[in-house]
Amino acid sequence: MHIIFNVHNVQEDPILGPIYLSSVCREFKFRIHGDNIVECERTLSLIEKGLFADIVDKKGPLGSAIAPSFQFKLKNSGIYLIFTFFPGFRRWNKDILSLIHDRGGMLREAPDVVITREGNASEEPILAIEYCGALPAGNQAWQRNGRAYSLGKACVPYIYVAELGGFELNIDRSKKSSRYPNPAVPFSYLCLSHSLKLPMLPVFIPNPSVLPRSKQFFDNIFGYNELVLFIRSQLIGESSEKIVRNLEKKALDLVCLLASARPLNDSLTPEEWRGLYDHISSNLSISSYLQHNSPKKWAKKTSIKGLTLSAKGLMNLASKYSIGLTSSNLPLCLILASNRNDFLKGFCLLYPNISSEFIDWLSRKEDLAICWIMGFKPGGDDARPDRGLAPFCRMLIGDSMDLLTVVYGPVPSDHLNQLNDNPTSLMGKNGLWESILALSDAVFVDSSTIMSNTGRAYTKQHWISALHAGPHTSFFVSTVPIRFSENDVDTALHLLFSHFSDRHDIDVFEGLCNPPGGDWSGISLRTADNKKELRWLSLPRVTKSHAKRPDHLFQIFDRLYKSIALIVESKERFSDIEPEIGSKLKEYVSDLIISPPSVEKYDGNEWIQPSLEKYPDRIQFVSAAAFIINRSQELESIAKSSDVDLILGFKFGNFPSACTIMAYPCTKLGKHVYEIIKNIKPLGVNMDIKKYQ
Repeated sequence: MHIIFNVHNVQEDPILGPIYLSSVCREFKFRIHGDNIVECERTLSLIEKGLFADIVDKKGPLGSAIAPSFQFKLKNSGIYLIFTFFPGFRRWNKDILSLIHDRGGMLREAPDVVITREGNASEEPILAIEYCGALPAGNQAWQRNGRAYSLGKACVPYIYVAELGGFELNIDRSKKSSRYPNPAVPFSYLCLSHSLKLPMLPVFIPNPSVLPRSKQFFDNIFGYNELVLFIRSQLIGESSEKIVRNLEKKALDLVCLLASARPLNDSLTPEEWRGLYDHISSNLSISSYLQHNSPKKWAKKTSIKGLTLSAKGLMNLASKYSIGLTSSNLPLCLILASNRNDFLKGFCLLYPNISSEFIDWLSRKEDLAICWIMGFKPGGDDARPDRGLAPFCRMLIGDSMDLLTVVYGPVPSDHLNQLNDNPTSLMGKNGLWESILALSDAVFVDSSTIMSNTGRAYTKQHWISALHAGPHTSFFVSTVPIRFSENDVDTALHLLFSHFSDRHDIDVFEGLCNPPGGDWSGISLRTADNKKELRWLSLPRVTKSHAKRPDHLFQIFDRLYKSIALIVESKERFSDIEPEIGSKLKEYVSDLIISPPSVEKYDGNEWIQPSLEKYPDRIQFVSAAAFIINRSQELESIAKSSDVDLILGFKFGNFPSACTIMAYPCTKLGKHVYEIIKNIKPLGVNMDIKKYQ
């Protein structure tokens, strides 16, 4: 194996010429910056699978209890790869997301993971990954497009891992039909990847609950093998050209499958999608293809309350002079250059008092894309998926075409004032406005909240000063956070129960780990024989009025009880622990497991449809509260109010990032669990468990 990194990682010898670092250095260090510990671990698992044939030894976790490291030794080389976790963004002395912005990334959208290569007290981003277990349908389908676009502009390869074949559930946890994205969504990644000449691609994997017929339908689309090989290539410098071609082909094949399965003729046909891909691959515009090959009639449909008559008139006007941007029902349309003057005339009749600067821009003799964003809910908070709509449009049309964004929802009045007076401040405070202004050439607002003296039409010159990237400075993150938080509690809990030292008398299974930024994708329990895993997907936020969704669930198998489910609520401070949380946690899980599991599997096998109607075995529930402790009296206070069996108070030290867990058993069951866990310190991690006296 040859580990060959980029040219700036090559040393020059006056006689031999360039010497790759693999020949002069035996240790390579990488850093995994993740939204939380789960995303870091998931990424390391993919790395390990990609390197599996070359790994002869693995050690870890090592060192810090909040920023642990893992070490892989590669065979026949004496080379070591070291990976250090940094769970949680925006909480370290340096912010990886700020680095992305300084390198040209235009938005604050955070991927689940950014992998960096460590140099001489510096880091270089080499790959970003997004994991999506949510159904990729409706406006959820483009929610993450902003992350792709921003990372691409920062020259960081990006992989979007999305699941296919999942189900929405009714309130009684019965299945609704599967839902899939509009074909234009995966196609937008192909457009971005081509325009940037950088891998910015979706990878699709089966949802655990996918039905056999759906799995067979998408069998040639799934790209797990390519995913792990691509990650491997980015780490060790192998060529990824063939892998990228395969992923591009699978993405295009999915686009065509989705198009063929749509019940309405609202999108391009599979043949037209392939024709469009060939067209943009020849560096031709998407609008020129749609104009001559498949102009789709477009009309904007909306049912929001408070839609103004003028906004409705603008939608009708656009319907008259536009075609759909690959689809007749996406909130994206194209006004071709030949129709732009007629559109302008109608616009001026609807809005006679618009600034000359905006009218001059609107009169340009170029194709025009319009992105329609409702953006805001009746309460004034922004609809988060809409943050990806302008990036979705820009990924399809490229950077050279004019983009007008129309905001027609109930915009908060203070946003309108900031848009007029200080758009830079507005972009800094609100992610939706940041995505709109960063990617649009002009913005027009028609909202029921707009006042007669408030501006509504702006061109990019109004906010362009906010778009410049910062200076590219050296970047290196300390393994000690600015302050300790709930993320550290969750990281330490995860390490404690998933990497503990060998104990022949107990076994622990992690059925749920949901730190900040997690997706609540499911809870698992194993049967009493510890051979079959049952999983409940699409978790409800609540089941009954007194139930509370937990943050962690660990299933402990020992000699005394058949199995114990330790259900944990984790918080940063003791004051955040709810009264009587113990009974609420138990009630949530007990309510859940009387319903049929979504899927099941035996060790080493794939997920299959469940054969059981509910969890079949006796299980003992033990509740726990976990938080950062400042004073020992906090343990006693929570013991009186929380109704939990066990309290775990966490103390963190700055160096060497030590963690001490103070255990306070409140019941006989809590004491029993403490006796089990008091000696399961993770190997290599600076962590200790003590009983509160």
